[in-house]
Formats: sequence, structure tokens, C-alpha cells
Amino acid sequence: MSEETLSSTDGAFVSYGERRVRDGIYDAIIDMELAMGPDGLGQIEPHVTLPLAATFLDNMAFVGPDSKPFPVQLLGEFAPGTNVEPTGTHNAPKGELRPINDKSRVKWNWSLQCPDGAPDIIRDLFHNQVTTLHNAIDPEHASPTTKTWATRFMRDEQPDLIHMGTERIYKVPKYSRAPVSTPNVKMVKKPLFAIKPPGEPTSPTGSTSSTLSSDGGYQSPVANRKAGDLLNPSVLTGYGGGWFDHTSATRLVQLDIRDPNGDLIHPQDWWKWIVEGNLVFATAEMHLYDIDNRKTHSLVMKSLQILDRSDAVPVMPQQRIWDPQVNVVAKQDTPPPSSQSPSKYSPGSVRLPCGKSKGKKRALSEEAGPIPKTKIPKKNANKK
Repeated sequence: MSEETLSSTDGAFVSYGERRVRDGIYDAIIDMELAMGPDGLGQIEPHVTLPLAATFLDNMAFVGPDSKPFPVQLLGEFAPGTNVEPTGTHNAPKGELRPINDKSRVKWNWSLQCPDGAPDIIRDLFHNQVTTLHNAIDPEHASPTTKTWATRFMRDEQPDLIHMGTERIYKVPKYSRAPVSTPNVKMVKKPLFAIKPPGEPTSPTGSTSSTLSSDGGYQSPVANRKAGDLLNPSVLTGYGGGWFDHTSATRLVQLDIRDPNGDLIHPQDWWKWIVEGNLVFATAEMHLYDIDNRKTHSLVMKSLQILDRSDAVPVMPQQRIWDPQVNVVAKQDTPPPSSQSPSKYSPGSVRLPCGKSKGKKRALSEEAGPIPKTKIPKKNANKK
């Protein structure tokens, strides 16, 4: 997929779903059994293999053997409407400008659908993921007003959806350094320049690996960035304007979002990757929040890797202009503690055969003929 508008030609084109079949993307996913292991969302049995336990206050989560929220693996592609607008889920009453401040809980909510053109095994996998989420809801907590983590449609023209949210994207670091008392003794000054022996040339000292950031603080080199790092929110494309009333203490959280090569994606480039149709492999925790006696089932993303791009052209976020007629509906979020997945593969460690493909529609040559159907070998077919 290119950041520029794809030019039209007179030739025939292959959709990204057909391309994934042709290039072996789906075959590689099946061979690696991504999201198909014991910690795959479609394989677990909530209330049986994973118990529902209390976390804090009146909130609960499905936990693993260590009694911590269990990160399940899931596979899908971003549904229409996916974006990384800096205002996220921030809610403002209709006709009232209520800016985002240091206490605001802002996150992103994304929906996943069954990957386009996927073979039956992956289609069944997505169905099982939706089934797990549907069956995990206790009938006592089900009501028309209950917010859930999946939407099921009876008609084929409307795909089932899995709803997943991030953790808070803005936070204020809490420093708890206790003051250190120092004895009242005389201090000794340090020399600014070392005294060198006569005749020895003066050589420049080596520079450190730290660099000065635009906000006056020091930041580590790009190669040392990691998930959870706190950055200046101005690096997020589209940030700023009247909708933000952050103090200088607020920071943007580096989420664990990676490209097909497993490299951490910088927040200024998220908009190029969080795009409708992109194929993703993620881990998430299943939480049940009780907010003012209102039950909310939330699938909270812990890590995510883009496996393949679609044909959609990314749209760069712009600073949001206050519109008194717009009323954005917010969804609450409470960040849970992190945990590790025991699976062989995890988001960020996957290398598919066409990971460097840009997802452009590709023209078929006249000699190519129809796209051959991919035959999926049955497991244990060669065993006697």
C-alpha cells in the first residue's frame, strides 16, 4: 500500500485478499498456527480453562494460572472506520467544548473482522474467536445496554466484529522520589579540565548516546525505544489545538505496535499502519468492568503486529476543529497489569514470506490466467 493515491490503469487488478492467497500469506499463518494454540482466543473456554476472578474494586478479568489477566491471541483485519485520531474516545457533551486534560482517560477502540479472501481454516478461526467472546458473557450480565467485545450479525452481508481497545494513550508520570538528606559537610569542587602531560595532544572527548529533545529533555536513541516509553505528545500526528489542555507533564505512551518486520512503530507513523483492511495479529486481555453499576466487557490490547497491508490509502490525521454539533460517545477504560504469553509466536516475532509487500493492487499479465486456488493440506496427511 502506498501513501499516495494509487493511479488507475487499464489492466486487471488483484485485491489484497486474493494477493494474500496467491503470495502464501494465509498459508504461512496456518503453518505457524498463529492464534491457533492453547492461548488462542478461539481455543480457550472461559469459565472452564480460564476462571473469572476479581481484579480491583468491583472489576473482574479472566485470569491464568498466575492469577493475572490472561493475554489471549487473536487474528483479524481492521474493519472500516479504524483510525488513530489524537482525541480518541474523548467525550464532550453536545455543543460544549470540554478539552482533554491530564485526568482524561483517552484510548482508541478498533474493530476486527474476518480477513478478506481467507481460506476456511482462518474463517473458522475467526468464527471461533467471536463464539468464545459471545459465550464468555454471563446471561446475568447481558442486556441491551451492556457494552460487549463482539457484535454478531445474522445476515451474511454484515460481518461479525470483534471490538478491541487500547490502554490509555496519555498519562502523567508519577515520581515518588523521597528527599535524600545530606550531612552538613564542606563540598569539594571538581576540575573542569584534566591536566595532561606536556607534549600530549588534546583530543576531543567522545559524545554520549543521548540526544537533546525538542522539549528540553533527553531521550534515548531510536534503536533503544521500547513499548511503554513516554514521549512528548506533540509527536502524535494531528495532536494539538483547542481540544487539548494538557500540562507539560503529560506524556504519550509508546504502545506495542509493530510492523511486518517486528520493528516498533513510532507514534508519528501509527496513522500509516492502523488502516482499514490491514491484517493484524494481537494479544489482549478479557476484562469485565463495573462502572456505576453498568457492566462493560472490554478486550484490552497488550501488543499488536501488522502482518500485511491492504489496498486502503492511509489518511493523515489533522488537528480536530471544535464542532458544537458533534457529540462523540466515549467508552471507559481501566488499564490492567501486563502479562506474558506462553505461545511460540507473539506479535512482533512473526515473519511472513511477503512481509515487505506494500499491499498495492497488482496487475495480472495476460498470460497469467485465472488465480489458482490454494489447496490447504490436511494435518497429519502424510502420517500413517
